[in-house]
Amino acid sequence: MGTVVTIGKFDALHMGHVKLIEHVTEYAGGCEPVVCIIDFATESLYTVDAKDRLIRGLGVERIIRLPFTDAFARTEAEDFIRDFLVGELKIERLVVGSDFRFGYGRRGDVDMLRRAGDVYGFSVDAVDQVIVDDEPVSSSRVRDCIRNGEVEQAARLLGRVYRVGGSVVGGKQLGRTIGFPTANIIYPADLIRPRLGVYASEVYIDGEVYKGVTNIGTNPTVSDTSDIKFETHIIDFDRGIYGKEIEVGLIKYIRGEVKFRGVDELTAQLKHDKQIACDTHL
Repeated sequence: MGTVVTIGKFDALHMGHVKLIEHVTEYAGGCEPVVCIIDFATESLYTVDAKDRLIRGLGVERIIRLPFTDAFARTEAEDFIRDFLVGELKIERLVVGSDFRFGYGRRGDVDMLRRAGDVYGFSVDAVDQVIVDDEPVSSSRVRDCIRNGEVEQAARLLGRVYRVGGSVVGGKQLGRTIGFPTANIIYPADLIRPRLGVYASEVYIDGEVYKGVTNIGTNPTVSDTSDIKFETHIIDFDRGIYGKEIEVGLIKYIRGEVKFRGVDELTAQLKHDKQIACDTHL
């Protein structure tokens, strides 16, 4: 069976990346759709498993990772086409961004791919960038938004809410004593860190969606450590979920983290945060 392939970093899986993958599935026909990810050591938005789930949700089962090693960086563009695309993947159609460059010295481009396609018998589709607010959508734009707490803009660039997943772990249960129990997850160390503070959020549990208030920070009012915690108070929810996998979508940045003068002041602010979260809609 031949393949229809797209190649890229796909580090953010933003709207431009999704557009490429959708073209692959649209053109697949009787061929196998394939996504090839060039794995750079960049700050990622998603774990490998989460990214694979997103890609499979777009209709692609075969995902190939190409680690960006020294040997890979030295590979000539012509060799990559002949040995990998043609020899290994039996490619029939290639979908790339219009600015795609590859191979040693980035000497490969769309024109080279089309010439090679004439020789080896595959077609090449160059897809234009997606434009939002008069600028191309890019992974760096998405990362900047998340670092700055601009999660609403990040959602526009991604085409979906930015979610972080993990297994619920036990905490000190201090929130429960003031009427704000939290579900705590261990934030993956290799992911980009959102701006510290309080967010209106959505929590996805067993196919259900709940509103929440998420704090990313150190809890300076009740904690004297510098450890970053990812805690979510799930509104109108009272089930034991320790050990369960959940996802938290960051909907809106509410405020920065503050060290309050006491628990009463903290509780009053949390009630205000909760009301904002209840009133927040996508």
